[in-house]
Amino acid sequence: MKKKISFFIFLLFLSIGFFLVKGPGRKEGAGKPNVILIMVDALRPDHLGCYGYSRPTSPHIDALARRATLFAHAFSQGSWTIPSNYSLLTSLYTPEHKMQFWDSVLDPAAPNLFSSLKVHGFALGVFGNQRIFFENLRKNFGSVLDEVVTIPSPSSVAEAALHWAETRKKPFFLWVYYLGSHRPYRSPEPYRSLYPFKPGGPLPIRRSEKSHQGGWDYIPALIAQDGIDDPNYYIAQYDGAIRYADEEIGKLLDGLKKRGLYDKSLIILTSDHGESLGEHHLYFNHIFTLFNEIVRVPLIVKRPGQAFGKKIDENAALIDIFPTILDEIGENQIPGLEGVSLKIGAPQRRELFSFYRDITALIQGPWKLIQYPESLDENSEYIKIFFPAYPGKIYQFFDLESDPGEAGDLSEKKGDVFERMKLLLAERQERLRASAYRSARFQSDEDFKQKIRSLGYAQ
Repeated sequence: MKKKISFFIFLLFLSIGFFLVKGPGRKEGAGKPNVILIMVDALRPDHLGCYGYSRPTSPHIDALARRATLFAHAFSQGSWTIPSNYSLLTSLYTPEHKMQFWDSVLDPAAPNLFSSLKVHGFALGVFGNQRIFFENLRKNFGSVLDEVVTIPSPSSVAEAALHWAETRKKPFFLWVYYLGSHRPYRSPEPYRSLYPFKPGGPLPIRRSEKSHQGGWDYIPALIAQDGIDDPNYYIAQYDGAIRYADEEIGKLLDGLKKRGLYDKSLIILTSDHGESLGEHHLYFNHIFTLFNEIVRVPLIVKRPGQAFGKKIDENAALIDIFPTILDEIGENQIPGLEGVSLKIGAPQRRELFSFYRDITALIQGPWKLIQYPESLDENSEYIKIFFPAYPGKIYQFFDLESDPGEAGDLSEKKGDVFERMKLLLAERQERLRASAYRSARFQSDEDFKQKIRSLGYAQ
C-alpha cells in the first residue's frame, strides 16, 4: 500500500512539474532568450580598442567584449550592404541567395532568420538609421516583421528600440542598426573634432570632382571637405564616427541593463563590411575589392548569463549568425545553411567565401585566394576604376598569418598550396552556381535612387 501511495505521489509531482514547465496553453517561444543584433555599418575591427586600436574609439563596445566572446578573425560574405546582410539573414553565399542590388527581392523559398524566428514565437523589430536597407527589408519582409522603424537621428535609436523591447510579451529579436562609420563620415561635434589629425605631408592623393564613388589613389567627391586632400584627416573623421556610434551603443546597453534584459539576452555585435582607408590604393570606399580591410568585420557574441570574456582565433563569418541564434534558442538547425553554430566555437581549417560581382575570395585557415574575371565585359567596368593596369593577374594568394595586410602575393612561391586552393575554389563555385533560388527586383522610384546615390552607390 505504501509503495502505491509513494508511486502516486511521484506521479503527482511529475505532473505538477510538467504543468509548471509547459503550462496550459503555453505560447511558442516562451522561456527562450531574447536576441539582440547590433550592427554598425562599414565598421573595421582594427579600429576598435578590443581589437587592438590605439585611439579610444570604442569604450562601450570594449566593455561588452570583456564579458563576451570575441572572434578575432571574422569575415563578411560580401563587400557591401545588400549581399552581405542577406548572407547573414539566409546563411547562404551570394551566388545562392542572389541578392545583389538595393531593389532585389529574395526568393520566398530561401531560408531566412526572420521567418524562422517568427515560426518559433519571436516578436521581430528592426530600428536604426540605415534607411535604404530598411526599405529593402520592408519590401521583402513587410508581412513578417512586427516593426521596421527608420529613425533619422542616431541619438534617438536606443530609446525607440528599448521602448519596443520592454513592452514585448514574448521573446523578441531586436536588430539595432547604426549607419555609423559609413561614409561620408560627418558626425556632430564633439566627435567631428575628437581626433586631431597629423598632416602626413605631400601624398599622391587628389580629390575627384567627377567620381562620386572613389577609386585608385584619389579621395572621392562624396567625402571631400574644404579642399582637404590629406587622407589622415578623413581617417580621423572615420574614427570620430565610430566613437559617436559607440556612445549610442552604450546608451542601448545601459538601457538593457536597467530593464533587466542584458543578462537574459543573446547579444551579437558586428558589421556588414569594413572600409578601405588607403590600403591597396583604394581610399574611403568598400566596393571593388575583397581585401581584408573590406571583408574582415568585428564579431562579438555575449551569451545569456555570460560573465567572462574569451577570444576565438578560428575563422568565423556572418553566415554563422543565423545557425548560432537557432542553437542558442534551442531549435534544430535548418538543412542547407552554409554557416555553423558558434555556440561552442568555430571549426578549424574551414572554407569561407566572399564575393563582389565576379570577384571571389576563398579563405581557409591562414590562406586566402582571390580570383578575378579573366576578361572584362559590360558588368566588369568597375575593375578599370580600381586596376588602371588591368588586365593583370587572375589570382592573388596571401598568407594572412604572416601578412594580414595582403601586401605580398605568394601565387608563385607556394605552388602546392596555391594549386590546391584553386581547385577547391573551382569545385565550390560549380556547386554554388547550381543554387535553385531565384531573385527578382522591385520597382524603384527616383527618390529611392537618390537615396542610394547619397551614400556613394550608383544604381
